Amino acid sequence: MPRFAVEVPLRWGDLDAYGHVNNGAYVDCLQEARVALLLRGPDGTGPVSELLGGGVIVAEHQVEHRYSITDTSAPVEAELWVEQLGAARFSLGYVLRSGGREALVARTVACPYDFTAGRVRRLTGTERDFFASVREEVRADLRTLPKVSVEKASEVAEWPLSVRWSDLDSYGHVNNVRFFDYLQEARVRFLDDHLLLTDAHWVVARQDVKYVDQITHRLQPYRVRTAVAEVGRSSVQLAAEIDDPDTGRVFATANTVLVAVDAEGRPVPINPR
Repeated sequence: MPRFAVEVPLRWGDLDAYGHVNNGAYVDCLQEARVALLLRGPDGTGPVSELLGGGVIVAEHQVEHRYSITDTSAPVEAELWVEQLGAARFSLGYVLRSGGREALVARTVACPYDFTAGRVRRLTGTERDFFASVREEVRADLRTLPKVSVEKASEVAEWPLSVRWSDLDSYGHVNNVRFFDYLQEARVRFLDDHLLLTDAHWVVARQDVKYVDQITHRLQPYRVRTAVAEVGRSSVQLAAEIDDPDTGRVFATANTVLVAVDAEGRPVPINPR
């Protein structure tokens, strides 16, 4: 069976200060493609559309950028399929293209969730049959990214995270896409504080986020902790963690690979300083 394909329109507001589609906007495109799959399905009937209303949570994202999109006048072409299917979870593979050029490869691990009981539930027979109909024995072409923790870093930067009311989804929790925005804000401030934005143009090459717990709206800020994990010739890997500063309760962990590039997008050595 052909992969599920859908076009996702871009918006002018998806561009960042560099004139590229922001890394968080790509994750929004993944969500739109995933929702289209659940609502319409491969045959257009949407047999598991109630899964969205009843509850489904994202457990993990792995996102690898291949090409920076600068034109938002044309939609992104998204292909997605089920990679693996378990009793209470499934993983989706994605390829996003712009003008026929591969821009992004990604994977999402998701679980059906019973919000009333507050726990992951098993897939129903109908849901399993649906996901089996779009299953493909091909894994998304993603490199293995070593997992690193902020706890192993000698210096950890902290940024207070204030959740906006508009960050919440229909389940009353912070939408999975917004986590990428939070990590980005902390990352940009971290780079700015160390004067790393003055002599380099940094692009996100890879970002993996593991969701540990749900974030709800509150007046007190949460916290994002960011640290350098590894340094290469043209790249740096950051570790990050979103937690509650009062209790230490962790809501998400992340690893991000940044690459220093020139005006044409070619990797350049990181400034020795």
